[in-house]
Amino acid sequence: MHPCLQISELQVHIFEYCKVDGLRALAALARTCRAFYEPALDILWRELDNVSPLIKCLPNASWIEVQSFTPEDVPVITLQLTGAPSSAQWHKIHAHASRVQKLTFCYQQYTDSGAIYRVSWATLAAFARYVRRRPGGPTGPLCLNLRALHVEYYDRRKLYVTECFPYIAGRALQELHSFCDGGPDGTTPTDTLELSRVMPLLASTSPNLHYISLRDSREHANREPCSGVGTLLGKLQHLQHLATCLTLEKQQFIHLASMKKLKSLSIALHMLPTESPLPSEGLLNGPGFQTLEALTLDVKHLELATGFLNLLESPSLHRLRITTAMWQSDATIERCFRAAAAQRNVRDLTLCVASAAPGPFAGALPAQCNLNARTIGLLFPLGALQTLSLHALDTARFETDLDDAGVAALAAAWPALRSLALVQGACAARGAPLPPARTTLAALLALRDHCPLLAGLSLSLDTSRFDSGVLAAACAPAGGAGAALRKLNIGARSTPVSNHSVAAQVLHGLFPNLRSIHDGTSVAWDQETSDWQEVNAVLRRLFSPSPLEPPEALDSPPMDVGED
Repeated sequence: MHPCLQISELQVHIFEYCKVDGLRALAALARTCRAFYEPALDILWRELDNVSPLIKCLPNASWIEVQSFTPEDVPVITLQLTGAPSSAQWHKIHAHASRVQKLTFCYQQYTDSGAIYRVSWATLAAFARYVRRRPGGPTGPLCLNLRALHVEYYDRRKLYVTECFPYIAGRALQELHSFCDGGPDGTTPTDTLELSRVMPLLASTSPNLHYISLRDSREHANREPCSGVGTLLGKLQHLQHLATCLTLEKQQFIHLASMKKLKSLSIALHMLPTESPLPSEGLLNGPGFQTLEALTLDVKHLELATGFLNLLESPSLHRLRITTAMWQSDATIERCFRAAAAQRNVRDLTLCVASAAPGPFAGALPAQCNLNARTIGLLFPLGALQTLSLHALDTARFETDLDDAGVAALAAAWPALRSLALVQGACAARGAPLPPARTTLAALLALRDHCPLLAGLSLSLDTSRFDSGVLAAACAPAGGAGAALRKLNIGARSTPVSNHSVAAQVLHGLFPNLRSIHDGTSVAWDQETSDWQEVNAVLRRLFSPSPLEPPEALDSPPMDVGED
């Protein structure tokens, strides 16, 4: 080895240069010099998108890649075993397994070329059986230094391979991600993934887990409690992030409330209020969730979110998101907003109206609710608020009487606001009536004057007329006000623009750095263009020089024609 290669800084620069060219460059570097062999292999094996590299450690005659095509002519490459490898042959997968720090355990994935790469179920099952039993092979975790394990489930499959996970990871494991996206018939519910048997073993082999995500995107997933998750939570002392769609039991909530390091929590409460698993305040051992910084609640009924917020005593809570389709009465919404306003240090607040209630209510009529200005005013005690989003998802809608005066009060209450989104729902088809927007350009003027840091805005506007006060403010020197706003999203309730040029010049005068107007939610599905696209075109011309005038002429001093 040349002495210069023994300098660690030079090796770092060489590897950084090779990373730009991809893994093939690292593989070539590993074959070039003995000095680079081990470091290059460490990088090559650090992150695996599937288990195929481990299986390919078997003798070449033990596996084969078969190519086929989907009905849409998409290439499919399937890794299969040609026979039953012997124990001695299986031992070869240990050669580089200790280098793996991130592993994705999945059935198929898309390659960079657009093809589908699969590992057959029979191959995954054989791999899982060896990892569990390992006759005559090395003991301990297969991937001793594994830090992150990702598990993805698609379609119907033999799920018993999940039992090998505690034998893959060891004490170094810090992150567990599980995602299930089975068929719409709900044939592969998450709680049948052998979690009740796998999680206790995983808690014993990997007690240092601090990030757990158990997600299920299917509408009809099984929502029964999973005892394995409770056992897992009971043994983890370093958990910082938990996101799960599984139903938790009362004892599990009590344990979560007492965790000293939990910073982020995302849970689903898909039951009736009378079936709530939330414990009463008297059952908690002292204040609950004191270290929580981010909370996401996906609930069937808003009362469940209110009940959870009443348990919180977290001065560090900065981010709160609530999603529900069952908004019920004004009194229910007010109780929830009061509970949210009690979390005085929240800086990021998102309230979503879901398109339909989860579980048996899925597929029902689009959700609707009323959020009046007085109810929104209950959130004004959140003086440090920087981001507010009242958002209707998919086909859901909400109505509000928020007008220019209401927006002015909102802006005065939250001077630190950086992002404001009032998305009442997607645009209906042409001819379908929707209540018009109550906010005009005067609302934008109030936001400019009271919220100097506002950088993003989504709002429906009534621009059928232009107020004289707004026109005067747009023509007067702003003194730096409104300079932060760069993007404006136009909502579906916006009225037709009476004058495109005037609207663009007013916006440019109020917000001199506004460069983009997005009108995706204001265009009906059967409509190609909107008035706001014309306004955006005029706004862009205000920033670009005239094509008939050279750019340098714009910067030159005016010529005195009297001298000629």
